[in-house]
Amino acid sequence: MTDVPMGIWASNGQGVAAWLRINFKKEYQITKILYKDRDNSYQRNKRLSLTFSDGQSIKEDLKNTEKIQRLKAKAFVTKEITFTVEEVYTTINNGMAL
Repeated sequence: MTDVPMGIWASNGQGVAAWLRINFKKEYQITKILYKDRDNSYQRNKRLSLTFSDGQSIKEDLKNTEKIQRLKAKAFVTKEITFTVEEVYTTINNGMAL
């Protein structure tokens, strides 16, 4: 199995409640999620909610850094992940890279 980079996303002036949904063509077993916040310290998220295609949801607290962070989510099978910003350090064009 290989790591699959998903890309970069930025909101347009949003902070809390901004969201990103990733839809896969089929169900996959996800064993890890690597997350990178924006390089600009004025655009970083502090807490995310991840919701999966079966309706389960988890919360992830993030460090205030531009370094890659490994989210604590356990292995799961899903066809969709929705990332919702729950809390921010600051707000301009918050986003992420996955």
